[in-house]
Amino acid sequence: MCDFIVDKDYLLDINTNIINGFLKNYFKIKILLWRINVTGATKLDQANTNNKATKDALSKRNTIKLTHFKTETQNSKQPYKRTGPENNDTEQPDAQLSSFEAKLDSKYATKQEVTNLETQHNATSTKVGNLETQYNATSTKLDNLETQHNATSTKVDNLETQYNATITKLDNLETQHNATSTKVDNLETQ
Repeated sequence: MCDFIVDKDYLLDINTNIINGFLKNYFKIKILLWRINVTGATKLDQANTNNKATKDALSKRNTIKLTHFKTETQNSKQPYKRTGPENNDTEQPDAQLSSFEAKLDSKYATKQEVTNLETQHNATSTKVGNLETQYNATSTKLDNLETQHNATSTKVDNLETQYNATITKLDNLETQHNATSTKVDNLETQ
């Protein structure tokens, strides 16, 4: 039997190398995953933008087609005609087409209701604007009346002051007259 001598420092070095290698690879993997996530998110955002643009374009095209189809259906007095190499016969619109027209009519009715509500809102807004104008005019009149009242009140106060001053002068004159009369009476007595 052979006994193996284990060097603790050697084992410690091995453990240190393993840990350092793990950490180095760990951070490399984390950075790689982060880059993948960022790139993926950017590509996903771009794909979503492209999808939205495609949906908007398709929606616009479908709206134009539906509007054109609706106009043609309403304006045409001819029955619905299927065209094709094998189907040149003339047929009335089927149930699916009628259902589709009913849905379109419902959408147009809803649009008309929205238009009516918008018209009512605009009328109400105009009335509110007119009432606000009248209120402002009335408020201005009240301010003017208040200014006139204050001016009149000031004039009344001034007249009252002048009246009081005149009364005081009359009282003084009366006092002087009484004093003079007393002097005259005294002279007559003498």
